[in-house]
Amino acid sequence: MVKPHPFLAAAAQDSLRAVAAEAKKISAHYRFFSYSDATIAVNAAFDAPPLGAWGSRAGADWAASTKAAVCSSFVWAAVQAANPILHADGKPRIELEGEGEPEDKRLAADPDGLYHYTLKERTNAAKALFAFTHDRVTGEVDKAIDGLPGLASTLLDIIPGASGVIDGAKEILASIVANQLCNTFASDAVTDLASTWNNPGTGIAVSPDDTMLRWDVRAPLSAAPPPISPVKINAYGNPIPVVIPEPGWRKTPIYHVREVIGKGTVRGTVVRRVVSNQPPTRVVGATVRFGCEKTLTAMTPNRAIEFAFVDTKAGRYRLQASQFVVDPVTNVGQEWKSKADEIELRDGDNLSGIVLELFPPPGLARTVDIRSHHDIVDRVVIGKDRWGHPDMNGKLHLAFDPLDVQAAPPEQQNTKIEDTFDQTTPEVGSGVHVRVTVVGRLNKVIAPDGSESFDGRIVCDVTIIFFDAGEGETNDTLQELNISLAPFESHTTPYNMVSNDTVPERASGTVTITNLIASLP
Repeated sequence: MVKPHPFLAAAAQDSLRAVAAEAKKISAHYRFFSYSDATIAVNAAFDAPPLGAWGSRAGADWAASTKAAVCSSFVWAAVQAANPILHADGKPRIELEGEGEPEDKRLAADPDGLYHYTLKERTNAAKALFAFTHDRVTGEVDKAIDGLPGLASTLLDIIPGASGVIDGAKEILASIVANQLCNTFASDAVTDLASTWNNPGTGIAVSPDDTMLRWDVRAPLSAAPPPISPVKINAYGNPIPVVIPEPGWRKTPIYHVREVIGKGTVRGTVVRRVVSNQPPTRVVGATVRFGCEKTLTAMTPNRAIEFAFVDTKAGRYRLQASQFVVDPVTNVGQEWKSKADEIELRDGDNLSGIVLELFPPPGLARTVDIRSHHDIVDRVVIGKDRWGHPDMNGKLHLAFDPLDVQAAPPEQQNTKIEDTFDQTTPEVGSGVHVRVTVVGRLNKVIAPDGSESFDGRIVCDVTIIFFDAGEGETNDTLQELNISLAPFESHTTPYNMVSNDTVPERASGTVTITNLIASLP
């Protein structure tokens, strides 16, 4: 998540709203060449052909008249569209880079917000992309040939120059695909199947890394406020990796709008305790919601950190503050919230001195990420061996929520201390399978007084069974129990199993589990 720097947030809001409005107007198609020349997003010569230009080809008009962009250049293009409008309205334009900083480690280019990419690094990137794509194609062809007898002869018939050798056919096919992809990135030359990409030239573009690491400002919150230009404003603040809340249940009131007369003002501050046993400190950049309106706590001219809702319609409102707070151990942000206060605002009220204290999420949640790959062969005495190379992935969602309503049905509670992943690979040959079972649970801690809590670790049991359903037998079993993982730790269980048959069936692979931080609603 990237938000405006808290010291500049209030001044940036109008400019950012203009960018959002312009972004809604941009219809774009994904164009690899944008990573070589990002300016094609604002160059009509690179727009997709208009409706009907492809004749009767079914489905070919999906991108008609859309702009050429990728994710990062789409945002850049929206800023370019918004700045002239902001300038005409007398509002600050958005400056994405301005003067480059030495720590950027990449030269800024014109127009603002783009960067220079050298011939050397583009050539190295192209070589890496070619090698990856080439190997991926040959690997997929090998899998397809194993599963489809007769495919090899078909490839030899349709690929010229293979000289009747399947390895030659694979090499030609892989080179064609890899060359075409690299040329599309390097020069937008989708019909060029040669190795022209070997000399890709320089580039002027913007990558997702550029938007996160180089677009300004990244001033620390403890420093003095960054300077504000009367004509330009930096839109970016510190990038924070955040935890996305898991779906869950909460009881919330339903509000109805009623006609009211009069206005009032609400002012206050937001605080949180950096250390649990120390007094709370004021927070910059917290989001405060007052009914349907929201604002940020910001530093006032007299150096106070406050929020204010001025001349708001009288009525009953729900007031609550929130902020993503970075965990110093994991460097991941979780949303802290204040208690929701009910405020009755009457005509002429000037309610001030309100203090909203932020608290961490009300519970503990973890996601167990499971990734596994399996290479299975059913060997036969006569005929062709049967191969399978499946992946089996999944997640376990674990949570302890002290705010669960005990009277609610179990399916309407967030607490889930233990969960099980249990999958079996597709059949290979005459019934050969691998079954993977992962049982995950939150690690329970019992205090000296007998009270129970959970410390954020997960404990998992991994069971791998290699069996032949056709013969009704289990070839081999591997178990690894009580694997304890702290947040963000991973563990891989490798296996290599062989049956006792005269012509043995074989299976090998890995099962990797990771403890990821999750968040309750």
